[in-house]
Amino acid sequence: MLSYTTGITHGKFLFLFNFIAFLIYSICGYYLNINYTFKENGTRNAYFQYSSLLFLGMILNSFILVHLTRRNPLIHILHHHRSMAHLNHLWLNISMIIGCTILGLLGFFINKFFIFNKKKAL
Repeated sequence: MLSYTTGITHGKFLFLFNFIAFLIYSICGYYLNINYTFKENGTRNAYFQYSSLLFLGMILNSFILVHLTRRNPLIHILHHHRSMAHLNHLWLNISMIIGCTILGLLGFFINKFFIFNKKKAL
């Protein structure tokens, strides 16, 4: 939403956009995970681990977005059929899907086996 509102589709401002999304998601995601996904009572330590993982994921996702959006391969393929702004937003969305898929899967498995693992070794 921030990208469409501001028109920014590449560059270092994506770090700021990801940080805002991180703040919202870290709170909502934690409560959804402890209540529905992993059905476990949350502790402060679990929230710290969860938010630390999300923060690291946000940093990695930001680097992926900045790197992927430096060059838009769609411009060379579709530049006769669409406007440049439309192609930049389309490529930003594709880049976000790539980054979120990779980090989402990685984050799920780390949460499942380490953070919300009911069978943690003492």
